[in-house]
Amino acid sequence: MTITGASSGDMFSILMLDSDGKGDVGLPYKPLLHMLITNITNADPSTGTVIEPYVGPVPPPCGVARTYHYLLFKQTAALSLSAADLPTYTPNCNFPGLEGKCSFEVTNFTSTNQLTTVGYVTMVAGVDGYSRWSYVNNPALGQNEASACQGLDGYDPCPTAPPGSSSVNVMVSMSAVMASVLCLLLSFIFVLN
Repeated sequence: MTITGASSGDMFSILMLDSDGKGDVGLPYKPLLHMLITNITNADPSTGTVIEPYVGPVPPPCGVARTYHYLLFKQTAALSLSAADLPTYTPNCNFPGLEGKCSFEVTNFTSTNQLTTVGYVTMVAGVDGYSRWSYVNNPALGQNEASACQGLDGYDPCPTAPPGSSSVNVMVSMSAVMASVLCLLLSFIFVLN
């Protein structure tokens, strides 16, 4: 991924949000944080500070497609944030396992840190075998196979991974695919004026 049009000395932050995630945890309309990288220098995201590592799209089984937003912000100065600071921007997030992530207050985050939006891309992700596998195999997400596959006609057992793949291979390959797609999308979209 590259950020083009940046001047020497410019610093950036990248934020990834799921704007549809609030319904899963019964919270008011505020997004779920999926990634935050700050203090990006030389237009190279690998130079940044990872505050919240990338968590790819995993829409819940039996749900509808989700909209994910990637925002690129220009910083006025280096930010001294850590993961411990995230609850500052999620004061209404009390859902176990999502502390510092759910009900993320984007306006509070951008104004407090004096950030200016300079790039934006949206993608939509639907439910697939990988997302079902994630919900069945991650205790924090708390679903068994029957609930993850509720309403799927003609499947017995539940398709929690593509045929012929082990769950470990599916997780690794889908993560790699999503990371590649993200880099490709961002390299085309984050062009500064």
